[in-house]
Amino acid sequence: DLLEKLGLDFKSYAQWEDRYEELVVLYHKHNKDWSALTVPDIEKKEGNAELACFVTNQRKQFTKWQKGHKSPMNQERYDLLNKINFPWRLKEPNKDFMYRYQELLRYHDFHGDTLVPKRYPENPPLGH
Repeated sequence: DLLEKLGLDFKSYAQWEDRYEELVVLYHKHNKDWSALTVPDIEKKEGNAELACFVTNQRKQFTKWQKGHKSPMNQERYDLLNKINFPWRLKEPNKDFMYRYQELLRYHDFHGDTLVPKRYPENPPLGH
């Protein structure tokens, strides 16, 4: 309780470690080939939307951290992700964009708007 009052979030740290371990397993499963591990691939082919969100979030947090903004990214996490040659930049940014765009179109067709809730259980990365 005392450490949590100081802003230390142990639950969040444990979740980060769990997702990182999942990412390591997936990385080795695909013979250390990140080209086979785009966010849409992780989400659809691997069936792991939470890990897809994790990958996207690490990129966002890295950018914030690089700019000196408050971020859960730190040197330890950066080093761990670099150990598995984490792709900080997308090789085909339009591929991920077009994939999400198609999902947003489907959402719009069904709901009549593009106001995806932040926590959207049917498609967590779309709401993220």
